[in-house]
Amino acid sequence: MARLSPTQVSQKAMISFFFHDTTEDGLPPIWKCKKCLQYKKKSGGWTNLLNHLKACVGPKYQEEYVQVVKDNVFAAFKPTVSKREADMFGWIEWVVMRNMPLAEVDDEITRTGMRYGPITSKLLRKMLFLLQAEVNCQIKEKLPDQIVIVFDGWTEGSDHYIAVHASYIDPISNVAVETLLSIRPLLCDGVLGMTAADHVHHISKTLSLYGKTNENIVCLAGDNCSVNQRMAKLLGVPLLGCGSHKFNLAVKSWMADKPTLIKIVARLSILMKKASTLKNTAALRQYTCLEAVTENATRWSSQYMMIARFFQIKSHLEQVESLAPSMLSFVEVRELQASFTHMKKFNEVTLALQKQGITCLNVRDIFDHVLEDYPEFQKHLGVDANIVQDKVFEIATTKIMKGEPLNDIESRAVIRLRKKTNAGLPHSLLEDDNDSPTSAESGEEMVSQINYADTIQQRIKRRKSALGSVYDDYICLDLLVGTSVSCERLFSIAKHILTCVRKSTSPLVFEAILFLKMNRHFWNDVIVGKAMGRTLAPADEF
Repeated sequence: MARLSPTQVSQKAMISFFFHDTTEDGLPPIWKCKKCLQYKKKSGGWTNLLNHLKACVGPKYQEEYVQVVKDNVFAAFKPTVSKREADMFGWIEWVVMRNMPLAEVDDEITRTGMRYGPITSKLLRKMLFLLQAEVNCQIKEKLPDQIVIVFDGWTEGSDHYIAVHASYIDPISNVAVETLLSIRPLLCDGVLGMTAADHVHHISKTLSLYGKTNENIVCLAGDNCSVNQRMAKLLGVPLLGCGSHKFNLAVKSWMADKPTLIKIVARLSILMKKASTLKNTAALRQYTCLEAVTENATRWSSQYMMIARFFQIKSHLEQVESLAPSMLSFVEVRELQASFTHMKKFNEVTLALQKQGITCLNVRDIFDHVLEDYPEFQKHLGVDANIVQDKVFEIATTKIMKGEPLNDIESRAVIRLRKKTNAGLPHSLLEDDNDSPTSAESGEEMVSQINYADTIQQRIKRRKSALGSVYDDYICLDLLVGTSVSCERLFSIAKHILTCVRKSTSPLVFEAILFLKMNRHFWNDVIVGKAMGRTLAPADEF
């Protein structure tokens, strides 16, 4: 068989060897490098991709290709990773994804049982920061110019952390994604207050790490509290109130209007606390493996869980003599059971609002159905409820997603949602390309790929067919999240890292671990290898 020389190599075959073709129908050609995972746009020829190969794989990429395929034309490209880089990747992945203490890599028994070469916890700590800086660059490359900031606070010990997510439309898949940007203490670097201005400064500093400013914020998404409302005013952007928070307040208000129910729940809370003592728990364990559940003051759902558990173990509680004086009467149980029927429905709505990827249109559709059965929720769930800070903005965005016409006031309220030139593409895709579709063509593609529930999607298509494509100049509004539960989900994961034996973990180390854990899809062994070639600069730290 004749030996293949670099001059006889097909450029298309070589590109297919080093890249994945991720082009979607109707969109510009996009190729993903198999080594560094970056996305590159194909111009009229292969020049842009070949230039990337020269920088990423090396100037001898042609010889490498010929060497691999000379004996097997079906061979796949495997990025060159040294044993040291592979070992480092293995240790980082194990520590980050399995919530292991950093000091575990120093343990001789652990080292004996692992197939990776030994490293120290000091080196691992440094590598976490280097990899975090590398992933920051990956996110910076992908982050478009129009984003929604989703944020919330969490207090753990003596630190108050602020989680900042960016919701945006992925330019490749054309679907909405949420990416963790940071989770750092608010009270640091000389900041001694927790005012709205301090929060704005924190978000601005976070955005600067990714080459963005406050001008790139389409809107904020968070709880409907006074601090968040003030933050939106300082930034000059709308606030999308968290739908889960609104519903929580609505249910609390519903329960507050029922004084009899409140008294019964208070008595039940006393009963369940008594049933949670050591002696009563031991006595209850003779009849059932289920334990009593107590409430907390944060969310109404804790009361629901307490009531649900009461009905599960009611007959067993009655068998514990020491609890007899605190047991509810027959009338109280009947009253509680009647209210519990409604609370079951409320819990189903709460779970629906906590689903991943729920948009503000989904939330509005859920609220409209709830209001049909519970009109008393109007003051919290209505489109004109007092709790809604930017009523016009929320009405206008819902209309756009439903395909309904806007008036002049509503059009001005959503001016930040209008498309900007190249707003949907990451910086690596912004090379000149005469074959690129026009903005109108891109707009039609974005609108056509909005991902809704089936029934809602059919209704939107019918309305759009009647109205025409009047909203092609707006970005895809799936990035407008309906809740900030992604932050709540993050805090639940964080509790598995900051366990009782790891309370002294540095906030910077904690953030690096959680940041890499939540952004796992942005790094692999090749990215770890690139991080090992970095030096930790002051700019890489907050």
